[in-house]
Amino acid sequence: MAGAYNANIVKTALSRIKSNTEKGIKTVIYPVGQKAISAFKHKTGNYELKEGYISIANEPTATGANIIAEDIAEDFVSGTIDKVDIITTHFNNMMSYNIVSWEVLPVKAEKDDTEEIDALMEFEPSPHAVLQQLVPMYITNSIYQALLEANASELASRMTAMSAASNNAEEMINTLTIDYNKARQASITQELIEIVSGAQGLQK
Repeated sequence: MAGAYNANIVKTALSRIKSNTEKGIKTVIYPVGQKAISAFKHKTGNYELKEGYISIANEPTATGANIIAEDIAEDFVSGTIDKVDIITTHFNNMMSYNIVSWEVLPVKAEKDDTEEIDALMEFEPSPHAVLQQLVPMYITNSIYQALLEANASELASRMTAMSAASNNAEEMINTLTIDYNKARQASITQELIEIVSGAQGLQK
C-alpha cells in the first residue's frame, strides 16, 4: 500500500548494478526490508545478495544501524568490498521524496587549498586512533540516517497512496450513485408511462 515506493528503489538499484557490470564491477547487496530481499531474490544479475535485515527496517534504531555497519565494515576491511553506496530515499515532506545515492566508503577528505602550517603542538590520541573511533560512528550514523529517511518516506508514500485510493473510491461512489439515480428515475418514468397508457386504454 505504498504505491511505487519500493519498485522505484529496486529499479534504481538494478540500474546501478547494470552500470557496475558494464564497468566490470561485481555488486554486493545488503538488502534492508522484506520487499528488497524478495525483489532481489527473484531478480537475476551480476550481484551477490547478502542476508537481509527485516526487523531493522520495520523499527529503525541506532543499534540496528550499528549491526548493518559492523557487517559492512567487516567485509570492507577483509577486502570483499572496496566501496559502499547507500541507495535510499530522501524525505522532503509528506507529499514528496526522491531517491538518492550516498557514498559512504571510502571516506573522501575535502582538499584544503590553504598553505600547510607546521603544528606547534601535538595532540593525543593520534589521528589514526581518532579515525578508528570516528569512522565506525560515521558509517553507523550514515546508515541510521538512511533508515530514518526511508522510513519517513515510506510512511509519506503510504499516506499519499491511501489518500489517492480514498479519493478514487469516493469518486467511484459518486459516479455509481448518479448512475443508480438515473436508472431509478428511468424505471419510475417507465412505470408512470405504462400506468398512463393503461388508464387511457381503459377510457377508450
